[in-house]
Amino acid sequence: MRLIAAALLFLVVGTAGAATCSPLASGNWSNAAIWNCSAVPGAADTVDVNGGYVVTLDTNASVAALTLNPG
Repeated sequence: MRLIAAALLFLVVGTAGAATCSPLASGNWSNAAIWNCSAVPGAADTVDVNGGYVVTLDTNASVAALTLNPG
């Protein structure tokens, strides 16, 4: 029973911080102000960069998924 409870807790906590982020303006990846999720995207996040915005990768980054849509 404890193993099941621990597994459920891991599933809930492990996905709680995931977000889908898109830039609101062009700028550096490390600038939280350009992202609609109000933070720099992290390893659990999905990132969609739509045409018209240029995001410069100025730091090492890891995300769950990355989509680049031409403008």
